[in-house]
Amino acid sequence: MQLMLTQPSIEISTNVEIRAVFDPLVIRLGEKSTYRVTINAVSDSIRWPEDIYAPGELTLKQSARGQTLQPAGAVLKPMTTINHHVAATAAGDFTIPEFKVKVYGRNVTVPAARLTVSTNPPIATTDVPRLFLEIAETNIYSGQPVKVRVLMPATQGNLMQALQQVQLNGDGILLDQSAVRQRIQQMEFSGRVGPTYIYESTLIPLVAGRIDVTAQAFTAGNQFSGSIVIQGGAVIQGGSPQYLLLDSDSVQMNVQPLPRTGELPGFNGAIGQFTLEPPQLSTNRVRVGEPVKLLVMFRTDGDIKRLLAPPPPAVTNWQMFPPVAEGGLMLTATANAISSAQTFSYTLIPLTNNMTATPAIPFSYFDPAQKKYVDLTIPAVTIKVLSGGATAEAQAIAQVAAAATNERKLKLSELATTPGRTASLVPLQLQSGFLWGQFVPIFGFTGLWLWDRRRRFYELHPQLLVRKRALRALRRERVELSKAAQAGDSARFAALAVSTMRIGSAPHFPAAPRALVGRDVLELLDESDRNGQSGEVVRKIFSTTDAAQFSTAAMDAADLLAVRTELDRVLDRLEEKLK
Repeated sequence: MQLMLTQPSIEISTNVEIRAVFDPLVIRLGEKSTYRVTINAVSDSIRWPEDIYAPGELTLKQSARGQTLQPAGAVLKPMTTINHHVAATAAGDFTIPEFKVKVYGRNVTVPAARLTVSTNPPIATTDVPRLFLEIAETNIYSGQPVKVRVLMPATQGNLMQALQQVQLNGDGILLDQSAVRQRIQQMEFSGRVGPTYIYESTLIPLVAGRIDVTAQAFTAGNQFSGSIVIQGGAVIQGGSPQYLLLDSDSVQMNVQPLPRTGELPGFNGAIGQFTLEPPQLSTNRVRVGEPVKLLVMFRTDGDIKRLLAPPPPAVTNWQMFPPVAEGGLMLTATANAISSAQTFSYTLIPLTNNMTATPAIPFSYFDPAQKKYVDLTIPAVTIKVLSGGATAEAQAIAQVAAAATNERKLKLSELATTPGRTASLVPLQLQSGFLWGQFVPIFGFTGLWLWDRRRRFYELHPQLLVRKRALRALRRERVELSKAAQAGDSARFAALAVSTMRIGSAPHFPAAPRALVGRDVLELLDESDRNGQSGEVVRKIFSTTDAAQFSTAAMDAADLLAVRTELDRVLDRLEEKLK
């Protein structure tokens, strides 16, 4: 708690300031620029949009996002920077207009930024710091350590800055921050020789597949973290750090899983190229029941600290304890490489005096260069065991452990008692039903295409769909009308006759069927039918139903059954007009 109280507080400013610029402001067609937005707020409080509106000639892709805490008197001021890589497809002046983002739950305006794309010869941009990522190998295996370098060439005048918060972005990768080397040396970039800041570490992919890796870091002026080696002349920039977020282009890694075939006993995940020094005993003369140490040293290029020592085998005449690291990691650094060595010690207790050598300890590793597993078993060491006393308890523990280990043997399961769902051993793709099953999606997509074709047709011709539906309804009503006539139900016959004529006439008028009257039906008939017997039937049916609905006196509709034949002629005319 006392340490927490002594830390400076973090300023959560209500006055949010946002700065948006292109870096550089002028580029040649085909080059890239960085659209950088800096906000004096905590990164988690910023809701940044996934897509930003930009002119069609510009393509934006978010490349990095980071936060620093800058000293501001007695408090720390958070600064969040968001970078986008920008490429142009045409020359001209382009502007990303201002837009809104949410910071601390409030809408804040991001100012507009302007970029000039020129077709002239390359414009000198050596005063703009750039970040580059180099990976020693890009075709590797999952779990294989690989060397990475983050480079930042000096700007004009050999001005050099340190980097802080260096990180690699990518899915399923692990950067070893504890095995970092920093140095400044002379290198050539873009035809210019000058000092270059080099950040070296080790990258370990944890998953298989294609991984895109990018590097990002903040410039820190002359504030170096950790030791650094400077070779050649370089001007370390003074003054307050700019805390400029830089990021590199992506580097693609193709990561393969370790092969399942060819694995040797004693493999515990070691990947690389290892050598084994001859094992040594603390003494080659020991009595039964006395402990003796076996020292084993592994060497490799690079960092070896993640190497797990092989577990001791279970044998009946020895009691062996798990290995422990003996001393620290031994590093040997040269100008271009690092080699390391690690020593492990095994404690062994002989239980009988009839052994002449220590037991061999199985160990193997995977060599990416040879693409196979390599046996590196720790060999047996000659030893003389003198008579002595070993407790019965120690002998029993060793014998039980050895017996349990020897019994763990892989074997196939027993045969199934029932044949299961199918007794056929023919693969599915060779069965006859598999071929017919291929036609299911064809028929399905064909039906879907025909349905969509019909839908689009009626969408362009809605009147045809209205007439088609009216024709179906008219035919259904005529069936009911025929049933009412056969039953002698004159009242229902009259109601169905009016409903049928209205349904057959409605598509010709912009009205619902219930809104039509007898005059509307007569307008659809020819003049001869309108003034003839057909017209009289229509008028008689509508007048009868109107009287039955609106008159208080009872009306007799029994005589309407006699005009069924003429009514059928009227309905036939209406049905023809709907086709």
